[in-house]
Amino acid sequence: MSAQTGRWIALGLILLAGPIAASAGDWEALRQEAAELSKQGKTAQAVAKADEAVRAAEQQFGNQHANVASALSALALLHASQGGYEQAQPLYERALDIRQQALGADDLLVGESLSRLALLHYSQQAYDKAEPLYQRALDIYERKLGPEHPEVTNILQILSVLYDLQARSAGKETLYQDVLTRRERDLGPKHPAVAAALEGLAEAHQAQGKSADAEPLLKRAITIREEATSASHPGLAESLSRLAAVYESQERFADAEPLLERAATILKTALGPNFPGLPALLERQSTAVRKRGDGARADALAAEAKRIRSLLRGTAQASPAGPPTPNAR
Repeated sequence: MSAQTGRWIALGLILLAGPIAASAGDWEALRQEAAELSKQGKTAQAVAKADEAVRAAEQQFGNQHANVASALSALALLHASQGGYEQAQPLYERALDIRQQALGADDLLVGESLSRLALLHYSQQAYDKAEPLYQRALDIYERKLGPEHPEVTNILQILSVLYDLQARSAGKETLYQDVLTRRERDLGPKHPAVAAALEGLAEAHQAQGKSADAEPLLKRAITIREEATSASHPGLAESLSRLAAVYESQERFADAEPLLERAATILKTALGPNFPGLPALLERQSTAVRKRGDGARADALAAEAKRIRSLLRGTAQASPAGPPTPNAR
């Protein structure tokens, strides 16, 4: 089973078992039965039970009620988890239409329907159909949940990957420029969410080979994080690492090395001396130091990275395997 299929199944279980918008009778019980059947791997029975839940919800609430949309979405997710995209699409589209009419175009559940339908198109590589749906969902989530909410971050990452898959660096650049403009307007120029947008825009510039344009954006992001967070915040380490990467691409190792050292120090302080992200950072620092001619220090950094990797491998091998997760892949 593919990772994408596993994601559909996980989403389906969450939505099937999730809370409902209003009290109900038979339809809720049917949905719970469908959830249990799906957990047991009895997909055909789960789909049949979820279909019953839709009909029961229609009888209880009428065809245009928000609970009917929830039942439709649950049924659609079950179909999608098994690759039944043709069956899932009209169900998603009807759920979206009901939610827009019943709840309003800006409701969070409308955002959920948009993102689920977008994921369906994304899974079929219909990126041109997925993109505008994700954009609408992003707008709703940013306004309703705030720019730092995980759902906002998730959709931004998906859109970024979508543009990468289409080799549309300019599309990514426009995406983050729009996000930056909105966040500066709504949150002010020194909010940490503005720093994240600056980093996304810088990454888009780098993807087009415009590292000179990326540098001032990352410097501004670092300044914002220094003023808005503590000196040992992991987010600051990420910003420093990003700027170092720009200098590395320009072979400006003397400029990159102190940034990498500072980033490594922050991670050690905030997350511990054996944090899994440290070895890669130390190896980059080792390369930068070696380029400046300090071989002894470079060797010491490389040895520290090797020690941490060895320790992490030993810890992973010593850890007992947990119980298998059904349909995880």
